[in-house]
Amino acid sequence: MALDSVDRLLRIFPEERIEIQVGGRLHSHLQEALLDFPAGSIDFDGKNSLVTLPSGDQETLVHLVARVHEGGDRLLRINRRTSTPEELFVRLVSQGESRRG
Repeated sequence: MALDSVDRLLRIFPEERIEIQVGGRLHSHLQEALLDFPAGSIDFDGKNSLVTLPSGDQETLVHLVARVHEGGDRLLRINRRTSTPEELFVRLVSQGESRRG
């Protein structure tokens, strides 16, 4: 990464993420729905859950929001964002390590 600018690297390796914040812990039905997204993560801060997924198509987002609603979970926020330079660095290093075995 030191051989190029951060802005250029973010343009070369763009990665949009979707963040869905839900009040409380996720119910099991939503956790099961998230198994279809192996690159995603679920974080619980003791009060709310934050689901982070690779940005997909609109249909995927609608499906997940419907599952939140069906299960009675309280949807707090939906956010689409681009990876930070730190997240890009971690992803590139992880990919390099997995290729080396």
